[in-house]
Amino acid sequence: MKWNWGTGIALSFTVFCGLMVYMVIQSFQTDFFLVSKQYYVDELKYQDRIDELERTKNAEILISQKAEESALHFNIDTEKHISGQIHFYRPDNALLDHKVKFTESNIKVEKSALAPGRYIAKISWLDHEKSYYQEKELIVQ
Repeated sequence: MKWNWGTGIALSFTVFCGLMVYMVIQSFQTDFFLVSKQYYVDELKYQDRIDELERTKNAEILISQKAEESALHFNIDTEKHISGQIHFYRPDNALLDHKVKFTESNIKVEKSALAPGRYIAKISWLDHEKSYYQEKELIVQ
């Protein structure tokens, strides 16, 4: 085979087209997760979340977190009767999110319910008068 300008251009074009086809196939096979399926509804409620964060900060409510070998412990520093939930949000895979409801200030979550990795614990609770919210970042091993 004789190498000349035409052969080089044809080979370059073929390689370029092959790479484009490969990249399109790869892009269709990539999983992606939105932050929320109800993005616009959540956006409208975001001012409520800001108010809850500010209320938690002003009330100086502390949430302590302790990890043991088989469980995670959360303690909300309040004397009032509370109820709420912890949403273990997994940024890289929405299928691994986990929610735990609670009715007391000492919360125990088994690690076996969570896949190893990075989570953001979105803790929201309600006492008889007001709602509160706080986030904690944690790594489950």
